[in-house]
Amino acid sequence: MKLFTGLAALGLAAVGALAAAPAHACSCSPPPPACEALWHTSVVFSGEVTAMADQPGHAQLVTFKVDETFRGQVKGTVMVRGGGVCGALFAPGKKYLVYAGGQPPLSASLCSRTRLLAEAGEDLAYLRNPPKREKSVVDGTVRVDADDEREGAPRANVTIRARGTPSSARTDSQGRFHLELPVGSYTLDVDDPALRILHGRLPMVELPDAAACARRNILVVWNGRIRGTLLDHTGAPAPNVEVSAHARGKTRQKWRLDARSDAAGRYEIPEVPPGTWAIAVSDPEDGGPDERQPIPTTYYPGTAAPDKAKVLTTTRGGLADRIDFRLPKPLSVHTISGVVRRAGKPVAKVNVRLANQTWPRSTGVETDGNGRYTFKEVAGAELVVTVCLDGVTPQNYQEMCRDKKLKIAGDQVLDLELPQ
Repeated sequence: MKLFTGLAALGLAAVGALAAAPAHACSCSPPPPACEALWHTSVVFSGEVTAMADQPGHAQLVTFKVDETFRGQVKGTVMVRGGGVCGALFAPGKKYLVYAGGQPPLSASLCSRTRLLAEAGEDLAYLRNPPKREKSVVDGTVRVDADDEREGAPRANVTIRARGTPSSARTDSQGRFHLELPVGSYTLDVDDPALRILHGRLPMVELPDAAACARRNILVVWNGRIRGTLLDHTGAPAPNVEVSAHARGKTRQKWRLDARSDAAGRYEIPEVPPGTWAIAVSDPEDGGPDERQPIPTTYYPGTAAPDKAKVLTTTRGGLADRIDFRLPKPLSVHTISGVVRRAGKPVAKVNVRLANQTWPRSTGVETDGNGRYTFKEVAGAELVVTVCLDGVTPQNYQEMCRDKKLKIAGDQVLDLELPQ
């Protein structure tokens, strides 16, 4: 997806893929404030539309007579591309404040602060008289995403820190914070062991001038953690094993919760909401054992049966520790290979599809120049291997495709014949 140059692109949430889609197909989040947008946009000017030309895909090529330039080197007349799927919309004879970027002709995004000049009072006040101060400012809110309280509820008394600096601020009763920072680049974090920024995606800010600002609204989650050690079938630490938590009872799980064990077999699953959980390795919900992790499905405290799993309870920001268990011997991994032919001749660039009937997953591979394909799968898996001619639909599947079933007990050669 192509993004418009500058911070205006941050407001672009979703873009329709069809070239002929009208501009309202674009969905935008609120643009950054003028004190942030200015410093991250190539060109900012005010001017009047003097000419317009229609372009493919409902786009517009608009000629402006420039009145004031606030950023970039534009004067006289300038051409700006708008309309289309996510371009700003313009009308003949109207005056606008334009935030634009990209190679000539410039592009103005529907998601930027571009607007009618008569509606740009807040922007013009800043652009014409930027504040004279020693430090830039960062404002925002902290809200907590949790099932057991109002969605996105503001979080008071949370410390926001600019990493690597002594600068910090504490949120007020509405979850709002205010930081003053020297010119530079910063990463923000929450200084509270009970909370964690969602998925560890720490917000960054670029403050190129003391008159600049940034707005960052931060979503945090309760950082419940599940910690333990995995041992292999010999009793030695089991490194590089993926372990996951799965909601039980009335607990709601919004996203995947997992971790990978370190060299000592230790793991810690973060961002666990309050609730009840089963802990598993190679859970069927995750696709079961495969060639990368051929460990049979195992639940804490070391059982293959989900109804015998020991369920544990987590609290807000709490730690469930010593969730240790031993894993069974890995399954053997075998190779399935063969040649795809049609009328006896090998066929290149045909997709061979493998559907695992034992664990809910599937994969595909394309045949090479000699019609050869190769898969790897764990012992005991029951598979359906499928090849189809181009143009297959649900209605003509029987005529266009060929399926073969097999159960993996060792390396196997499976040649496939396409329909005539």
